Amino acid sequence: MSRIYLCIAMRRLVIMKTKLNWKEIGRFVSVLVQLFTIITGVFKKAKVGPEVIDWLLGSGKNFFVGKLDEIVAEFVKQNPSELPKKTDETLLNRLVKVDRTRTPQAVLDATGRKQYTDNDVVATMPRGTDEEVKIVFFKLGRYISDVDLDKEYESRGLKPADPYSLAAVNEDDPAFADEHPNATHWKDADGNWCHAAFRLWHVERGVGVYRYGLGWYDYWWFAGLAS
Repeated sequence: MSRIYLCIAMRRLVIMKTKLNWKEIGRFVSVLVQLFTIITGVFKKAKVGPEVIDWLLGSGKNFFVGKLDEIVAEFVKQNPSELPKKTDETLLNRLVKVDRTRTPQAVLDATGRKQYTDNDVVATMPRGTDEEVKIVFFKLGRYISDVDLDKEYESRGLKPADPYSLAAVNEDDPAFADEHPNATHWKDADGNWCHAAFRLWHVERGVGVYRYGLGWYDYWWFAGLAS
């Protein structure tokens, strides 16, 4: 079976019109063999067959993607020297009116987005105060932990925007997160990092609200308010 996968991979590479780098091809094939060995070993140990692939690409896709996110975040955490250097940040400002009378769940429902949430975290989302706020969005262009993200907010004279304010931006402009995936974070009563994140998942606009402390990738825009 492994030879079949290797033949297919080699054939696709050979028919490419660009100049081939055989050293890189060899490395690619070596990685394929190792991944195939690991995957088939896990399947054999669990006494399951290729049907698990159908599940991962079907109803289990969100679970699978979540696990991949955790794996990549762990790699980034353990290999900081492999990360790209800090790039110049980009800033965006949005003025928005916020309905603070809504329940936390009503705030999310009003965005019309697919929800990936922890009910306990949603119920305790910070509400904020002002009826109209100016949100500053900044993008770092690099991975960052939640602890260091707080320092970035502080260095700009900002504090993390409350989820009510951030949701209002994405309610008013549903397409904003398509090109500007945006988020904010806070700590719950037990000191756990929580967040509200708006982005385009594949072809579906979604919002995630749950406990998560594994850090942030380089594509996120962070929402802040003047401190």
